[in-house]
Amino acid sequence: MTMSTMRATTLVIGAALFARFRTFGGLGKAELPILIFIGVADFAANLLLGVATTKGLVSLAMVLGSLYPIATALLAYIFLAERLHKVQYVGIVLAVFGVAIISSF
Repeated sequence: MTMSTMRATTLVIGAALFARFRTFGGLGKAELPILIFIGVADFAANLLLGVATTKGLVSLAMVLGSLYPIATALLAYIFLAERLHKVQYVGIVLAVFGVAIISSF
């Protein structure tokens, strides 16, 4: 119920902003399919995390869910050719190492 209410509220606010400003934040109609995909993927990820915390091991679901910033940084590196700073590489290594330690106990 929380997921549905949260997404419905976002949809209503987004539609109101579009009706007021007649723009998707500077994006054209060509980008609309990718925006819809991003919204659906975000909803599915949150929904699956919710299911995992109720039907599976909460500790495992939360530890794996905490890796999303790493996935975001790596996807930006791969698809957008963004360069990571040395401290970001260190952070990624430490986060993965921390997840491994937490998961081992």
